[in-house]
Amino acid sequence: MDYFLDFLINNSVLFSALIIFLFLIINLEIKSLTGTVKKLNCDELTRLLNKSKTTLIDLRPISEYSTGHIISAIHGNIDDINKQNFKKDHSLIAYSSNDKDAIQVGDKLTKLGFEEVFYLEGGIQSWTENNMPITGEKSMANDDIKFLIKRIYTKDISLESPAAPKVFDDQTIKPKLGFRLNSSIDKVDDISYEISLDINVKAEIPEQVIYIVEIKQSGVFIIEGASDEIKQGFLNVRCPEILFPYARENISSLIQRAGFPPLFISPVDFNALYKNELAKTK
Repeated sequence: MDYFLDFLINNSVLFSALIIFLFLIINLEIKSLTGTVKKLNCDELTRLLNKSKTTLIDLRPISEYSTGHIISAIHGNIDDINKQNFKKDHSLIAYSSNDKDAIQVGDKLTKLGFEEVFYLEGGIQSWTENNMPITGEKSMANDDIKFLIKRIYTKDISLESPAAPKVFDDQTIKPKLGFRLNSSIDKVDDISYEISLDINVKAEIPEQVIYIVEIKQSGVFIIEGASDEIKQGFLNVRCPEILFPYARENISSLIQRAGFPPLFISPVDFNALYKNELAKTK
């Protein structure tokens, strides 16, 4: 025992190096066991879907997937996830009805060599509770009606900040915010329609514009088997409701990247807007 203590005293540097080495080994082992799966909330997922090459994987049973899933999500089988061919340059995001399944699949994917692996915290329940859009659901009692989301995309987006950089020196500025929204419907073919939301957000103080954001958020939707009245409801209410969260997230993200505080845009009642427009025509 005395010999061991003498050895430690006389070789303290070597002993410290050994402790550090063991710590690194243990740390690496823990990482290999837990993987590098990163969690996302709904806003972070929306941002990632809009900006990166992604593959979104729904791990629920095929019956639940068919009833309603996040736009662009593919169905994945938990037990056979290693047999699916995912692109190596894509970020992979898994979600399910529980986080355990998503994390388990995420760990498998990291061990297969995928570097960017995520899971949606709270799964599909969190997504729907945040009023985020899903597709494939039987939203109408009439099974003859087919409503599908073909693609959602940002057609145009810009930000001007004419008061920068001097505006950042005054932290007491409380600009007045203006918000303007218009929607348009363009028929692509007999069953496909492009819906666009044109949104303008302006922050200004007397005689000075702080920033202006303009975005054209668009989507192509397929509607079959619906009467004209029901179709108009889809085009003027349901489709804008699906597009708006994407536009809102893009606006807030762009404002933050320009150096300004994040902006929360309140939800828009598209049903009330549509009813008001109908009332004007009567």
